[in-house]
Amino acid sequence: MGDTVTWTPLHDKIIVLRDKPKETYDGDAKLAVAEQHQHAQNKGVVLVIGTGRVVGGYEVPLKVAVGMEVLFGQHSGTDLEEDPKLLILREDELLGWRWPAVAKAEEPAA
Repeated sequence: MGDTVTWTPLHDKIIVLRDKPKETYDGDAKLAVAEQHQHAQNKGVVLVIGTGRVVGGYEVPLKVAVGMEVLFGQHSGTDLEEDPKLLILREDELLGWRWPAVAKAEEPAA
């Protein structure tokens, strides 16, 4: 799959790109873990958001925005078949979110 997401989430749904699984280290040696035994990460970045939650006939905008880092439960959401790194879930399934840390510019040496 390329950089574009072909799905548009409805209402309070969002599409998240999961972070890559962490590699396991044992001292200086890297352990090879079979892909089916690696746990899917429970954090990622929001790629697309829906129009908002419907409350009393009105749409309330979502609190998350595209580009935010989010945390979600291990069994939350639904994997998209086209790309298992993509997950669609409801905003209320999120455990937390934050804006990605902005890299600080290095100060010049004195």
